[in-house]
Amino acid sequence: MTRFLVPNHIRQNAIKGLDFMHMTETHLPNDLYENAKNLSKGIVTEELLVQMESYFLRHESELDSKKSLAYNRGETSLMSAEQAIWLLLGGSIDKEDRMKAYTWARSCVDKLENQKNFASAQELIRRRNILRDTNWKVRTQRFRTKQSRDIHYEQFDELLGNWDFALAKTYYVLLRKQVNAINKVYAENSPSASGTINIANIEIDNEANKWISDVADIYESMAVDFAYLQTAFLLPEEKATDDNFVYTPSQQERITRNRRLRPRKEVIEDGFYPRRRAGARLPIERQSFNRASKAFVEKRLDALVPDMSQTMKKNLNTALRKATDEVAELGLTGARAERHIQKQISKTLGKKNLGRAMNIARTEGTAISNFGMAQSAGQTGLMLTKEWTTRRDGKVRDAHIYMDRIEVDKDATFNVQGYKMNYPADSSFGAPPRLVCNCRCTVIYHERRI
Repeated sequence: MTRFLVPNHIRQNAIKGLDFMHMTETHLPNDLYENAKNLSKGIVTEELLVQMESYFLRHESELDSKKSLAYNRGETSLMSAEQAIWLLLGGSIDKEDRMKAYTWARSCVDKLENQKNFASAQELIRRRNILRDTNWKVRTQRFRTKQSRDIHYEQFDELLGNWDFALAKTYYVLLRKQVNAINKVYAENSPSASGTINIANIEIDNEANKWISDVADIYESMAVDFAYLQTAFLLPEEKATDDNFVYTPSQQERITRNRRLRPRKEVIEDGFYPRRRAGARLPIERQSFNRASKAFVEKRLDALVPDMSQTMKKNLNTALRKATDEVAELGLTGARAERHIQKQISKTLGKKNLGRAMNIARTEGTAISNFGMAQSAGQTGLMLTKEWTTRRDGKVRDAHIYMDRIEVDKDATFNVQGYKMNYPADSSFGAPPRLVCNCRCTVIYHERRI
């Protein structure tokens, strides 16, 4: 394991963060406290370096929030939560030095990735040597039988199911926070006042803007999991001695349930794919994959978050109009009318949270999983084609039934009712929601003889 010498300025910032962390209006996670204690002693782990590099890059603008600027000007003794977290991770809140810790963390992460890339290159060579010992007929036909297709989809669907649960749980919590913020606005302001809904809309946007930092790491971890799955499909590895062991359905269900109940931090670091959790090497160039993954996630969230805010605003407006009509029909006035509106808004928006979270999870999960598989397939160095594959049950939409078993070159796009798509749930070329929402399709990559 590589050891890094923590610069003195980072250690001093962490100490300052420990001194000031209780002087904020927001409760900060305990793991931040533990990480800051380690940094103050000059101890840093690989996981913390990645967290520092990622956090500093994404959250610099938060140091210019109203609360942060008020503290800088001496107008309040309370530091903003963003400033406290920045210090706890070793960053400086002085404008001229605020990215100094990021620069150091980035250089350390680059060194780690270079080391991992060397190990991954060795693993790629090893697996391709195993593949060379297989005759071409087997290599080009290995995913074309019904049995092999079924196994391929089952493994994809099982892994996607675990991530669906993690994503749905994450988005449910985020949507609930958004509804709580709306409830607070209507508890503190008259529902009938014309400006109240504008205040609520601002809170909707404020909550949604926090989502990117909450879900970006989950998205990137998920992409890595499906890179492991894809390379396992395309590049065989030596089987472990217990690979043929079969669990009973009840045992498998218990294993799946325990996986899904793991803490968020553990899910981000280790994912759900068993071989990844066991420390297996990923035989692709990780630095390139990570860059592509970050860019993909950033672009996707930049499009998703405003859309989700707009949906919540639309739902709020509908709930408000309905509640106002009910007040008129019931003949309620004054405080009773306002309580009724508040209650109905909370009830109506709260009901939608679970359904929205599950819809988002499946749509986003399908897009991220297929991105991770496409990106890793491209780095295997194999000549490939790709085939659209559906679940092949009664729930597949007509547009995707037509696409089932359509095969194109790896770098080509599918034509789905006139829209280009690199893979299922890909909306980068403008495919509308009716072609991507709740999609359960995937892609099988076939080797082509050179």
